[in-house]
Amino acid sequence: CMQAVSKGENGTICENQHDCNPGLCCAFTKDLLFPICNPFPGEREPCRNPSDGLLNLITWELEPDGAFDRCPCAHGLICQKQRYNFRLDRIKLSSELHWKIKIRFWKNTMGTQTCN
Repeated sequence: CMQAVSKGENGTICENQHDCNPGLCCAFTKDLLFPICNPFPGEREPCRNPSDGLLNLITWELEPDGAFDRCPCAHGLICQKQRYNFRLDRIKLSSELHWKIKIRFWKNTMGTQTCN
C-alpha cells in the first residue's frame, strides 16, 4: 500500500525545478535513473555547488531549470568541498599497499561537497 502523493511532493518524478514544490529541488539520486523532487540538503549532507566547475556552467546554459545532479544547500548553508586529514605516513605499510589505499581514498572522496 502507498499513501497518495501529489505531483511536486518529496519523492515524485520531475523533469525540471518548476515541477517541485517550494523547499524541494529536482535532482537525480544514486538509487534511481530518473530525477525526483528532493528536500534541500541540510548540514553535512552532500550538495551541489552552482559556482563549481565548467560542467555546471554548461548544464546551466543548456537547461537552466533542468534536473540537477545534487540539490543546492538549504537556506543559510553553503556547499563546500570536504576537507580530510588523511595521513598514512605513521602507519607501517608496504609502499605498494600505501599507494593503493591512498588512491582508493582519493577516488572515493574526490569532489565530495557538503553543506556547512
